[in-house]
Formats: sequence, structure tokens, C-alpha cells
Amino acid sequence: MKSGESLHRAGLPEFQLDLAAGQATCPVGQVIPITPGKTACFPAAACEACPLRSQCTSRKSGGRTLTIHLQEDLWQRLQVLPTTVEGRAALRERVGVEHGLAHISQRQGNEARYCGTRKNTYHLRRVCAIQNLERAQALTEQAANDAEPFERLAA
Repeated sequence: MKSGESLHRAGLPEFQLDLAAGQATCPVGQVIPITPGKTACFPAAACEACPLRSQCTSRKSGGRTLTIHLQEDLWQRLQVLPTTVEGRAALRERVGVEHGLAHISQRQGNEARYCGTRKNTYHLRRVCAIQNLERAQALTEQAANDAEPFERLAA
């Protein structure tokens, strides 16, 4: 392989994971048992005789290993989420919520300013009220600016 040239290696998506049955199947058809949160190893003998070995692993000896996340089923559902219309809509809603939280965090900071839950809850509510008022003012000004060109045309 030349310098700067990358070789595509088979990743976890190329392997078929059956979490209910607790097994993984490689692209060639070799099946091994898997446990979420553990690393599963394909037998060295099967991998060394495999015609796709160079595309699957860069190890000199031994078989391919797969690390299965403890919540692999959740990871798989999250990967499908942006590919559906409902998923993209949910992610768009999430962006708005995260922006709002970022504005509050920027104004308030990441650490509690006062001692005690009561004072910090009061401070958070005060910061949220200020943020909401500023956002309402910005939306009002934007609506006025958007309506202004039409008013000039009507006159």
C-alpha cells in the first residue's frame, strides 16, 4: 500500500449482529457468540484461511475481534434515527432545546453560584426569565423588520 493511501477495513456495520440470539456473523459467514459489554474474538484458524482477511483485519496473527457496546441495541437505534423522517424531526427539535440550554449556560455558567439548592434554583429561574424576555424582544423586532418592507409597498 502506498503512503497516504487508506485501506477500507470491515467495520462493525459489515458484521451482522443478532443481539437477541447473542451471536455475530462475519461477512464470510463465520458465527461467534457475543455478550454486550464484552469483546468477542473470531477463531484464528478461521480468519487465517479467510480470503477477506486483508479487508477485515491488519493483525499479523490471530482472529478478528469485535467490541460490543453494553447498550449496542440503543446504539443501533440511534444510528437509524437520522435516516427516517420522524427521526430527523426529533433531532431538529433537539437542536432548539440544546441551543436554549447553551444560552442559559453561557449566561449562568457551569457551576453553582450560590450555596444551597434554594438560592441556585432561584438564580436559574431568574436567568431563564431574562433569557425568555430577550428572546421575545428579538422575535418582536424580527417580526417588525419583516413586516416593514410590505408597509412601504402599501403606502
